[in-house]
Amino acid sequence: MPINADAAYFVAKDRYERAKMPAEKIAALEELISAAPTHKGAEKMRGQLKKKLAELKAAQIVAAKKRGGKASLYAIRKTGPAQVVLVGYPSAGKSSVLAALTNARPEVSPTPYTTKVPQIGALKFSEMDFQMVELPAIVPGTYDSGKAGELFGCARNAECIVLVVDARKAPEQFSGLMDELRKAGLAGKTIFVVANKCDLISSLHMESCPFPVLKASASKARGLEGLAEMVWASLGKIRVYTRKGENTDRRPMVMEPDSTVRDAVRMIHKDFLETFRFARVWRRNSPHSGSRVGLDFSLRDGDVIAVFG
Repeated sequence: MPINADAAYFVAKDRYERAKMPAEKIAALEELISAAPTHKGAEKMRGQLKKKLAELKAAQIVAAKKRGGKASLYAIRKTGPAQVVLVGYPSAGKSSVLAALTNARPEVSPTPYTTKVPQIGALKFSEMDFQMVELPAIVPGTYDSGKAGELFGCARNAECIVLVVDARKAPEQFSGLMDELRKAGLAGKTIFVVANKCDLISSLHMESCPFPVLKASASKARGLEGLAEMVWASLGKIRVYTRKGENTDRRPMVMEPDSTVRDAVRMIHKDFLETFRFARVWRRNSPHSGSRVGLDFSLRDGDVIAVFG
């Protein structure tokens, strides 16, 4: 049975085949698995990909041990268009936020410091998967302890930082977390705030916060609906969908805002540039939707493209 994969799968497959270093291959293979079809006809293929991923990760650990070191739990390879880290005090509700927004099932407990290693999930938006990482608790003094270099390094590599604060202590926890981020040189990152446990208070007292604040109750899965869209908007990128015949892929290609048809063709497969004749681009609210265009045509968010060679 054919797998009937969309363009995003073949883009990820090409990236995996071109990867040379083990870490690059692992990151590309994780993205390939995420983009792979989920229907019954692709089950065997997905199983093979997951087996290969396990082999690569095992080989990486063995190689690290041979070098006299160890594989860091904080060396998390990015997958998808963005990596988002959850940062907060003990018992602020980071695990509850992760569980409410993703497919992850972290241990959720009122006991402080339950999360001892990073937990990873997939935050879905518009058929895309943002990688969401819950970090162990950060409190005042964490940076100065000298033991959290890898923890802050993980936050440094992310596109967005989400501060999870207990709404009952929101101003105090927000201030403490921002002090730690400033010490680590991370205060200039894209930051959002989730004020968790808002169902337990009458007023939040976060009016002076310079960042977007979501009033939420993660345990009840309330108030978190807009976070994925906020993450997407912060990236400043565009979504371009591919069409073959009458079928439009649901998973978009994520591109820079100044991208052209040439960039899209190259992402689908670089060899297509050699046989390219023209493309058709469908655009919402455009009288010229579906018209023939050339390689230099500029693309916009939501465009649908069909390539003819």
